[in-house]
Amino acid sequence: MIRHRTIAWAAIMLLWAASAPPARALEVWTPQAGEADLESLPQDTVEARRDYAYALMGAGQWAAGIRAMRAAIAEAPDAGWVPEARLGIARSRMTSGQLADAFAELGAIAADYAGSEIAGRARELQFQVARREGGESLGRSFDHLDQLLADSRSRAESARVLKAKGDVAFDARRYVMAQDEYLTVIDFYPDSEWVPYCELRIGECQWRLAQWLRLGDERAQGAERAFADFAARYPQHTLAPAARRRVQEVRSFRAERLEAVARFYARNERRPWAARAPLHTLAEEFADTPQGAWAAGELARMRGRQTVVPRGTMRRLALPGVAARPAQQ
Repeated sequence: MIRHRTIAWAAIMLLWAASAPPARALEVWTPQAGEADLESLPQDTVEARRDYAYALMGAGQWAAGIRAMRAAIAEAPDAGWVPEARLGIARSRMTSGQLADAFAELGAIAADYAGSEIAGRARELQFQVARREGGESLGRSFDHLDQLLADSRSRAESARVLKAKGDVAFDARRYVMAQDEYLTVIDFYPDSEWVPYCELRIGECQWRLAQWLRLGDERAQGAERAFADFAARYPQHTLAPAARRRVQEVRSFRAERLEAVARFYARNERRPWAARAPLHTLAEEFADTPQGAWAAGELARMRGRQTVVPRGTMRRLALPGVAARPAQQ
């Protein structure tokens, strides 16, 4: 009985296999080779083997594709398509996460075809690799950017690399280091298009440090000045609205901190006078904030109940038996 049942199931599986559609071929598309079927691509010429390598890389088979492309290049090292093929190898390394190898590969391409359009594209890809490295290793990213700075061909390119170093450090939360790089752009390349951006980012560095460290008011003040100066110097800049919003954010942050200090001292019955300094600062410098209005009310209430003249204030004092001397004519 079991044997007959097994034969029946085998017959059913054979019928299903016969009626099933054929397996779909692995088709890929690449800009260089167009749409291709990896299983049926011809490989009878070096150009066909080159296209097969492109197809392998397009299908995500990076190692096999790179090996096949290097073999095709070795067959025809002087062919016109070789520079583009080498760029394809570098891109594959980038996509597969081999960033250090990709940077070196691109550097060799830029050197071998110096002054050409291919060299420019290779350097741009190197720049992208260096920025991506920052997400994994700040040191490697800086090494790559320093190499690009050493190979820079213009002041504009040098300023862009230094600005990128600042951005990489900023993204890594190394705000002091980032600020130094932005200042270098401003000091050494004052005519760069990146100067306004770097000025605003210096304010951002100060702002992040103020929020992070919460030590005193100096960094928050510096951030507020930087944002306010930017908005005043570049009122039509695309980043000006962001700078103005930051001014309000920093002012609210400073006012809240001063209010906290004032409330702390106001609750301390032995030293309520210590609250006067932050209250005066709030009432005078932050009059447009809710904290400033609260401070003005607190000061008025304190003046109404005080019995001792506060230091630094003056009032008329009557002296019995003493008369003012008339002025000499």
